Amino acid sequence: MEVDDAYAGAPPRLRAAEAPDAGEDAAEALSLEERFAGITQALMRDEVDVAEALLAFKDACAAHVDHLRQQASALLHRSAHYLHSRQLADELESQASTWQLLLHLYAMGEQPAGLGGPQLPGVGGRQTYRQALRDAVNCEPSLERCAHVVAWLESLAAQRLAAAPPLGFAAADGVWRETLLLSRGPGGGGARELDPDAPTRDAAALRGEDQRNEERLAAQLWQLMRAGKLAQAQDLCRKCGQHWRAAALAGGGPWGPLPVGAAAADADDCMEEATQAEDLAWEVEAGRGAGRALWRWACVAAADAAAAATPGNKWEAAVFGALAGHVARVLPVCSGWEDEAWAYCRAWLDLGADERVAAEEEDALAGFGARLDQEARGGGGGGDAHVIPSDVLASLLEDAGASGYTNSANPQLLQEGLAVAASDGGAAVAKLPRLRREGDRAVVPATFDDLRSLLASSGNASVRAATGGQARTLQLHVMAERWRDLVLELAAAALTAHKQQQEEEASQRASGAVVVAGGGALIRRAGGAGFALLRFAAHLALALRALGLVRDPKLLELQAEAAGMEGLDDEEEQEAARLQEVLGKVIHQYADALASHPASWPLVPPYLCHLRERVRGLLLSRLVRAATAAGADDGACRSLHAQLAAALEAWRERQELLEAEIAAGRLIGDPDCGPTSLLSGDVRPEELRSLLAGVMASARAGASDGPLTRVRLLRWLFYPFVSARAAADAAAAAADDGGGGGGGAAGAAPAPPLEWDASWGDALHHASGLAAELALSPAPAALALRALTGEVLPEGFLEAASEAVARRLEEGGEDGWELRLVERQIAALAFWRDYSSLDSAYRAWKVDLGAALLGGGAGGTGLGHGAEAAIARGEALAARLLDLAAADELAPLAAPEEDAGGEDPTRARLVAVAAPAGGGGGGGEGAYVSGMGARQLQAALAPVLAALTTSPDVEAAVGPADGDAAAAGGSGGAGEAGAVCATFVSFQSPLAADAPEHERLRVQHKALRAWGAMAAKLAWLLGGARRGGGGGRGAPPRLVPVSLDASFATVAQVARHRTTAKLLIRAAKVLLALARTGHGAAPLLARLSELAAGAERPPGAPAPADLLSPCDARRLLSLIAEALEEEPLGPEGALA
Repeated sequence: MEVDDAYAGAPPRLRAAEAPDAGEDAAEALSLEERFAGITQALMRDEVDVAEALLAFKDACAAHVDHLRQQASALLHRSAHYLHSRQLADELESQASTWQLLLHLYAMGEQPAGLGGPQLPGVGGRQTYRQALRDAVNCEPSLERCAHVVAWLESLAAQRLAAAPPLGFAAADGVWRETLLLSRGPGGGGARELDPDAPTRDAAALRGEDQRNEERLAAQLWQLMRAGKLAQAQDLCRKCGQHWRAAALAGGGPWGPLPVGAAAADADDCMEEATQAEDLAWEVEAGRGAGRALWRWACVAAADAAAAATPGNKWEAAVFGALAGHVARVLPVCSGWEDEAWAYCRAWLDLGADERVAAEEEDALAGFGARLDQEARGGGGGGDAHVIPSDVLASLLEDAGASGYTNSANPQLLQEGLAVAASDGGAAVAKLPRLRREGDRAVVPATFDDLRSLLASSGNASVRAATGGQARTLQLHVMAERWRDLVLELAAAALTAHKQQQEEEASQRASGAVVVAGGGALIRRAGGAGFALLRFAAHLALALRALGLVRDPKLLELQAEAAGMEGLDDEEEQEAARLQEVLGKVIHQYADALASHPASWPLVPPYLCHLRERVRGLLLSRLVRAATAAGADDGACRSLHAQLAAALEAWRERQELLEAEIAAGRLIGDPDCGPTSLLSGDVRPEELRSLLAGVMASARAGASDGPLTRVRLLRWLFYPFVSARAAADAAAAAADDGGGGGGGAAGAAPAPPLEWDASWGDALHHASGLAAELALSPAPAALALRALTGEVLPEGFLEAASEAVARRLEEGGEDGWELRLVERQIAALAFWRDYSSLDSAYRAWKVDLGAALLGGGAGGTGLGHGAEAAIARGEALAARLLDLAAADELAPLAAPEEDAGGEDPTRARLVAVAAPAGGGGGGGEGAYVSGMGARQLQAALAPVLAALTTSPDVEAAVGPADGDAAAAGGSGGAGEAGAVCATFVSFQSPLAADAPEHERLRVQHKALRAWGAMAAKLAWLLGGARRGGGGGRGAPPRLVPVSLDASFATVAQVARHRTTAKLLIRAAKVLLALARTGHGAAPLLARLSELAAGAERPPGAPAPADLLSPCDARRLLSLIAEALEEEPLGPEGALA
């Protein structure tokens, strides 16, 4: 999709200025909006499941992060642009991490700790301690969730580690040669050996480069452990010559004491039965978990020793502290929020798993009674009976010092280690107080709320700030499953971003788009962050729905019915409905932003499906109006209409399938179930038809949309016919080609006739009504009427509709009255097409005649070039005007007895404005403009209506128009535009059920006369004033109708009055102009006189002259009289 990057309101898409390479993957050339929309559509079509969609969201963000950072590296000389690109990249990276968190929590399976290695045969179901830990994690919901979070944090670190340039370590970087050489030299006094204990034994520190290499190696080991890559850390130690350190790290096994996520999967794939058998045999011999407990205690001691050493090695302390769950030793090296969160969650997971296994074993032993419990414990050694007395331990330490080893060991520490060694379970280390608390502060969380508190009170200011930031707040809500808080936070973020986006677009429209080129990149700076947040919020809302994390009350009710269980109570249902509504608003704000730019219009349809009915109507109205206001070509609008229709219909079918699967008791997401997610909606049959009809009704109800805007909106209602005809033509052409015919137009088979479609009825209803309103308007609305009948009305539509209706009527059915109304609407629209053609011909003739007459020169009666042709055209035009007036084609349509379907012919509501002094009042693009305020116009019309309705059979009143526009769903502003509402009512006498036939006929005749009087007075109100404002002598201002809400027959009758008057008066003007040039058309003038006198009366209908208001009749007679008495006036007077 091509995007005009200079357009200020466009979504933020950072693209390379150069064309992509020929070999570049097509997906790389797509914007993030297009990629996310494609993923959303694939999920809606069940082509991918939720896990695949989340992964695709994450990958799209990650790829764009790399692209942004590459662009930023080329903008170092432009600091503001560089910082902006980095900021966008950081925000996208946090969004990618959130998608990854959802993946780990809800799409990575339910065993984050893996299988713990293969199950051994022939051992009576006995498990290794590692497998017991696996079961403890996978069976305890809080530990399982914690394990998922740890796996997520380790995966993020692994990605960054893979993206960073590798650090080079030589084979001898871990060998302390410099320390040895310096110690042996003059004044050395340092270590005399190179074994790992030498510095401790000789109380000597490492020297120079050895110390730096040691810290560098420990820092890299920390990064690898942080990424869950303990095996790679051990390999690095061996590479650097520190096999002893590799052995120290491997005390919990090659993959660590409790691998999770990718590390657990690697362990399951690589662990062999022989290794498992060895571990199990050793545990049976030494005590279950004893070795693990002693090793972890040693890690605690090593971490404390490294931290207390001079100089201290905080990285080594962090490495061993992480292995032991010693948070206090890990925090000093944590550089950010993710590091600290990992430190807390890793300790929570490791210590919690140990305690749970120990508790389960204690519960199992308790069932055998005190004696068996004592015997079982005695076999593995336990309690303080085996701990060495303090005096004996002191003596041993003195002997060790005399042998050349340091005697600085802490006896209390050794006693602690001996107690751990004597224990028979891994929980001995987990219960050490210094691992659980740091002063008065607990450092191992038990819940995610505890984790939030610990992070919020961190000693690192950046961690505290991040915890209160938007991205981390959302992630913490996801971890804690606080869905209500998450939804509200998401809504607040989306609202802020939406307002920011609107303000930035408004600012850009006022000052111009800011486009900066540099480093081979074209970057739109303004609005990027706000739009990126909107995109993220909308798709996170969709993900919450797809995963079923924010419950849909309708689906929950179906699930409860299928399971025979009780559904939600009223309070729960209301809460779930509120959260769903909030999520819908978030999606709407993003879709609304997409609708603001033509390039992203095709992306809107999939998001429209996920909105509630009322919001769908608002968004569709915004989209259609944006396309109409932007002047998009008809092909683009047709394509968008087809996309909307396809998306809505496909989603309606899919939601029916989802509901059927749930009602059948199937589990969504299973291979044998069609739907792959819990995304649902409330799309109705023929949804697009209903929405577009609502948009058109809204446009016609208010004063905000002028005539041309209404006409351009109307074309959306004709697109179903245009598409159906194009499909039929294509099918006919394909059939003709496949038949092996000679080809060519002569041999092409005609397309089959189209069948009637209900959407055609909407188009006819609004087209005929709008055409009548435009014809009743002053001259400027003629342009809109010409556009309706000449541009918007598809060629062949009336004929195809007429044939289709005729076939349906022949078939019979319950919709006969609807089809008869359609026949009348087709006839009315055909009349308006002829009327508009005549109107255009009349206006063109006036211009041409004036040019011809003035071209003949001033003075005299000479005619300019082309005048003879113009005069001939004038005679033909006058004849056509008289023919159309005499035909009175609207007469058969003005039959109130045929109105049905809830239409009331006895009532009419006219919303109108006063024409400005210069004429017009609403003929173009903009809103209707009134020549006076609403109150002033209301005051001017009140006495006029009172004078018009002196008969008791007709009543009229005038009031403000706001209530009517709002009731009709209009875009509002009618009252503010100076519009008023005039209501007319015709009364009929009540008729008893047993009234005789003659009484019934009398009442019907009286009601028909009252209806006719109502329509006539409404027409007189529209045409009784003179042009240019107040008509003088108490006449009302000239009115411009905004909307006419009445039955079809009433509208036809009002239009019949006005069009007949216009046709006769225009014919008189043409004949008068011809007479003034000396070319009087006596036969035509005689015919006009007869029509004015009441001749050519159609059967059963009044004469054309009877349809004229008193004002129009006086004007017509005056023009006829002038034409009869006229002498040639020359070029200057002919058009006067």
